[in-house]
Amino acid sequence: MGREGYLLALAVGLALTSFLARRFGLVPTYIGSLALFALASAACALSPDAGALICCRALQGLGGAPLVPLAIGLLIGEGGAVTGSGRGVPLAAGLAFFAAPALGVSLGGLLIGAYGWRSIFLINLPIGLLALPGAFAAHRAGLGVRGDRAVRPDLVVLFAVLFLAPLYLQTIQHHSSVVTGLALLPQGLTMGLSAPLGDRVAERRSARFAVVLGMVLLTAMTGLMALFTPDTPVWLTTLVLCGRGLAIGFTSQPLVVSLLGGLAPERVPDANTLFSVAQRLAGSFGIALLVTFFTTRGAATGSPLTGFRETALVLAATALLGTLGAAMLRLTRAAEGRVRPDSA
Repeated sequence: MGREGYLLALAVGLALTSFLARRFGLVPTYIGSLALFALASAACALSPDAGALICCRALQGLGGAPLVPLAIGLLIGEGGAVTGSGRGVPLAAGLAFFAAPALGVSLGGLLIGAYGWRSIFLINLPIGLLALPGAFAAHRAGLGVRGDRAVRPDLVVLFAVLFLAPLYLQTIQHHSSVVTGLALLPQGLTMGLSAPLGDRVAERRSARFAVVLGMVLLTAMTGLMALFTPDTPVWLTTLVLCGRGLAIGFTSQPLVVSLLGGLAPERVPDANTLFSVAQRLAGSFGIALLVTFFTTRGAATGSPLTGFRETALVLAATALLGTLGAAMLRLTRAAEGRVRPDSA
């Protein structure tokens, strides 16, 4: 129930993000969201029972929802790193945006194994406290879109609202959460470190070329997962997952910039919210469908490994379709200029 409460509050927070950013300003909204997320995380760690944990998880989702869309807005919108330098999102931001989701799974497994479940919430408090001074500095520097107190919420859309690898490592190979976390850790690092590389390729060639290249690699690496066996060494699994991390990081940076980089600064909060809602909805439905497919095929064949392999093939086919879509990617003139500044 805690996870469902978190996701529901996350959806509400995403729907409110655009309104809050336009009314109060991008950076002040980010500061408030960051503070709420950190405090709610501490409250989760201190929860005395399941009911309190569910409530605190909902507050955590409400505070965490705006963070990524607003951070992207700071980097791509007026005063952001992309606009200010003519280059892509810097290495630190690439690590934060693209490595953090994968690293979270790894770190969570390690923390639970070493210190128990409360530690996965408590760790957010020092991270939030360390991030707040930087957010206040950005506010003093005048970064981000200013607030407009005349803005009102749009009530008609207000409430619009790495699974497979851990499943394989724990369900089929019966590894512990610590081993699973360590096996997934390099994937997240590779994902973050490859983001600037994808940006560099997009600058020299085109965003379309970078995205297609990344999607081809993603298709190949995902297809290799269908060859895994119960005896596949953990290091080989980690290597294949690193290939997927490289592909995702290589693809995400040029794709985000090409989608959002040509917008006027005042439109960035709306676009970020729509992008985040679509991303999370697609992820939620995708994971639900994959779990259903994996469970159904595993039960029908009597083999979880067969279910895993067939699910990996479905993912590879989806990545192949994404490759075909990336080949038809078209950039607006403004976005092309931001992705390829040397062409000016």
